[in-house]
Amino acid sequence: MPRIPPTPGAYLASTPLNDKEDGGASTSHKQARDTDQLERSDDSDRCYKKSKRGRERSAQDLSMDTQAVLKVAYSHFKCKLATVNPFPDVSGGIEDFILESISVAREQTALTVTMGFQEINLVSMRYDLRKCMLTMALGQVKARVPQLRGQVKSLACDKVKAAYGFIDPQENGDGASRVDANMIEANRLLVEALKYKSTFAYLDPRDRSVPNSMYRNPLILKVIKTVWFSDVHADGVRFGTQYFSPLPVKVIAFVLTAIECAIDEWSTGTPKKHNFEGKKYSAVYVRHLKDLELWSTFSEKYARTNPGRKDLAAELLRELLQKAR
Repeated sequence: MPRIPPTPGAYLASTPLNDKEDGGASTSHKQARDTDQLERSDDSDRCYKKSKRGRERSAQDLSMDTQAVLKVAYSHFKCKLATVNPFPDVSGGIEDFILESISVAREQTALTVTMGFQEINLVSMRYDLRKCMLTMALGQVKARVPQLRGQVKSLACDKVKAAYGFIDPQENGDGASRVDANMIEANRLLVEALKYKSTFAYLDPRDRSVPNSMYRNPLILKVIKTVWFSDVHADGVRFGTQYFSPLPVKVIAFVLTAIECAIDEWSTGTPKKHNFEGKKYSAVYVRHLKDLELWSTFSEKYARTNPGRKDLAAELLRELLQKAR
């Protein structure tokens, strides 16, 4: 197993979930800052910006009721990405996400979706709805998928440097090329060590032997809390009972994939942006999800067949949700 050397000043995970890192006024400011950065984040996938002009043209064709429904539907769509599949098939699977989200939004808002002068019944006229969405909204929503993933990844990128002890050679002001070379090599070795059997997910990546430390790295909680539970308007708060209670393991798999992508940006020894795209990272997501599901199944069976033993996987999900809220 590659060894992770201790790094002065690095915030390596070494505290349990009930630590008080989220308390106090200073934490409130940090949370607000993280949320603000998240809202302004822009991944290197520029699809969202490229489609802006098309969205402005189509907005004039939508009634106020339609816009209200689609606004709520977009929130449901974001929740489905996080809790069902953050890397949907854009050639087919994503349409089901859109249609389901709009149907739920219509019921929630009790409004009628119209396009121009044509009323569309979302329940009995599914084909007409599909035509409407394919011509007007599908392209727009597709364009937002990379942006939604990018928000999670951008937050992870902001935190991995301090969380794991990476050192940017370009920030070293003494101009010593030999020292810079050492830093670059140290970063490369750190990436290798962190990715070895998902060591970065442990409470203390330097010591995987700590009992009950798997999937307890504080960065996991930090991302979940900032992305989905930052304030009363956050999706995890608004739609918590529908999508996030209990906390799905797919959310953790999504966060782990984003963190791994952020770590990959240091793979050459100096930070270099990586696109958080399905072509590469959908397989990484599936790997993390499979590991989580296997662990959850084992943990539940072990607790059931050994009276007095805890279901550690279920306990982790409860703690993460409680701390995130």
